[in-house]
Amino acid sequence: MSSFTNTQPSKKQKLEESNDLSPPSNSTSQSSIPSPLNPALSSQLVANKASYPTMLPYPHCTLTSIMDPSFCKGVIRELKDNLTATYKESDLFKFYQTLDLGNLQEGTDLAKSIPKVMELRKALFGKQWRSKVEDMLGFQRGDLIDKVDCAVNVHAEGCHLLCHDDVIGTRRVSFIVYLTDEGWESSDGGNLELYGSSVGSSSDGAARREPLPSPSATVPPTFNTMAMFSVLPNVSYHSVEEVRGSRPRMSVQGWYHGRGNVEKEEEGTLGRLKEKGRDNLGEWKQPASKGFSVTSEGNGGLQPGDLEILGKFVNKTYLSDDAISSIRSRFESESSVLLRDFLVAGEAYGIKKGLEERDILDNLGDGGEGKDGYLTGTGKGWVQRGPSHKQRYLEYEGEGGEEGEGGEEEGERLRKVKEELMESGAWYRYMEALTGLDALSGHRGKIRRFRSGYDYTVAHYGVFTEESVLDATLCFVRGAGAQTGMVDEKGERMEGDPDDEVWQSGEVGGYEAYVGAEEEAEEDGGKGPDDEYDPEGEGELLSVQAGFNQLSLCFRDWGTMRFVKYLGCKAPGSRYDVEMVYRVEDWGEEEGQGEGKWDEED
Repeated sequence: MSSFTNTQPSKKQKLEESNDLSPPSNSTSQSSIPSPLNPALSSQLVANKASYPTMLPYPHCTLTSIMDPSFCKGVIRELKDNLTATYKESDLFKFYQTLDLGNLQEGTDLAKSIPKVMELRKALFGKQWRSKVEDMLGFQRGDLIDKVDCAVNVHAEGCHLLCHDDVIGTRRVSFIVYLTDEGWESSDGGNLELYGSSVGSSSDGAARREPLPSPSATVPPTFNTMAMFSVLPNVSYHSVEEVRGSRPRMSVQGWYHGRGNVEKEEEGTLGRLKEKGRDNLGEWKQPASKGFSVTSEGNGGLQPGDLEILGKFVNKTYLSDDAISSIRSRFESESSVLLRDFLVAGEAYGIKKGLEERDILDNLGDGGEGKDGYLTGTGKGWVQRGPSHKQRYLEYEGEGGEEGEGGEEEGERLRKVKEELMESGAWYRYMEALTGLDALSGHRGKIRRFRSGYDYTVAHYGVFTEESVLDATLCFVRGAGAQTGMVDEKGERMEGDPDDEVWQSGEVGGYEAYVGAEEEAEEDGGKGPDDEYDPEGEGELLSVQAGFNQLSLCFRDWGTMRFVKYLGCKAPGSRYDVEMVYRVEDWGEEEGQGEGKWDEED
């Protein structure tokens, strides 16, 4: 990648859609393969026409040796010698884009410097080749128009693209021409991953297909090959696996377009991410009373016995009157606060031991690929969650595994913290004291594990709330979480840990981000949550880097989305968290409010 420079590309005039890049009429006949594509592709086209409809998980094909190898290497050299790279990152992707070929006009200095690239573009979008694509994929002649839509993308080490279906506007066929080095290996990553789907349900209860949590087939980015598939709503789900090696995955990626928008476009990924509805945290629940009921007395003041319950789990530093007052002042000023070294040492280091053992057993962290691929870590109470166009992680649902086998301990310890601490009445009153929020009136939550190299959540309108909420996320990762003045379980001063620096850098992901969305996006096609199509569509409001034994509190109102950034394979290990959401009541705003207690039967 040393030959690429990260700069912003200049604006270029778009080619008019009416520009037909077909070869002159006196060129080779329409039955031939246009230069510089390999004439031997004819036999592959015939074979793929027969097999394409039966390919699983949905129709796709791969064409090999699409150009003379020396010409392909010339294309690669032109790109490396003449182009700059713009870094792009969102909740959905991380990659470099070097050139938007669809906006590059012939005759410009840049176009003249890359003649082989321009020749390849002309062949790919000319009428001859489009007709052959139509025949192979089962389209009628003339279904694919002459619109040029492609770009040169580079996925360097750590880059990726999460699951989506490419459905937007008039796209009909997606293709990728791989310009990787010869000898690309599976350990380098960067595979095109294809997802099967199953019937799920939308927010309005309608049955719809959703992608499975794991890919069903892969296509390696082999030098001088071309992958292709039809763009179909709720069907053509795919992703780009993280590039694990140091060699860049360079490609020309683009679409063939049809006349008019694709049928049922609203059911594609972009439409699905804009559907409003309840998140997947379940129904609101009431706290375990622990012998006390919540009242409005003292504006969230702690009751007798609360400190005893809290003190079993919470670092005593955070239970003093001065600390509570200071935290509350910070929260009221910024609507968020991060509390490091939150649990007492005995609880925190018990969890730490379990999660480190689990990562070692699963071969995760520091580049490990996971002993069972996408199923790594499942079982023993841990269940894989999707759908993968919105999320993928493991959720802990209960006890499991044989004693001494390892792996289940961290789940049970986190379950204990969730149920005995973060769902208790004492905790509710403590949260009110820390935040100054009038009253909390219900909770939802879960225990999650984000595995390095596999897991994430994305921002979508389904995580909107119709009421104000308090997010309380207790996070654990490998590392010490060391800060100035912190001590370990033996009372000794802690030194910095290299793993902490990795998490704090944000380079490996795993952080939680809060972003705003524009309310008018649904109605007028404005900026929305699908950053794959609109990388400037969201404004980041808050980012919380992952850390060992830290609690983040954030007040979230309607119009704010959040996501956990894809956790890269080079992360020190998994991210574990207890994700809790508390409903906030505006006590005292209306007549008759100001008194209340939990309904024990709810």
